[in-house]
Amino acid sequence: MFSKKSGDPTIIGNGTVIEGKIIVNNGIQIDGRVIGNVESNENVSIGPQGIIEGELIGVDIAIGGRVEGKVTARGHLHMVSSGAVIGDVFYKSIEVDRGAVIAGRTEHLDNMASEPNLSKSRDRSDDDVEINSVEPLKVVG
Repeated sequence: MFSKKSGDPTIIGNGTVIEGKIIVNNGIQIDGRVIGNVESNENVSIGPQGIIEGELIGVDIAIGGRVEGKVTARGHLHMVSSGAVIGDVFYKSIEVDRGAVIAGRTEHLDNMASEPNLSKSRDRSDDDVEINSVEPLKVVG
């Protein structure tokens, strides 16, 4: 749904279930189910069948599926008409299509002194999935 900045996006296909934290340097498209947090240094697209049960962090995010957890879009958040977020939403800019659902509070990132409680210490466990050999994101400023 968004243009690629560097490299091909990571794709989690429909019918795939992944448990654990996913950290990608490039973009990611989720059409399957992720039970755990998802972080991307670039864009995130959740297809109509896609589900995330955990925190989602990315730059530009398009949600056409379901996210059960906090969403932080460091850039633009697009809630597609089939999309739903059950949790708090933080964004720089937002677009919500008719029919999309946000069940939680919404807050513009510029209104906050700092970004919302992004994990300050990134303890890694055996359940974590690291893609592209990228260290966890570090929030500065």
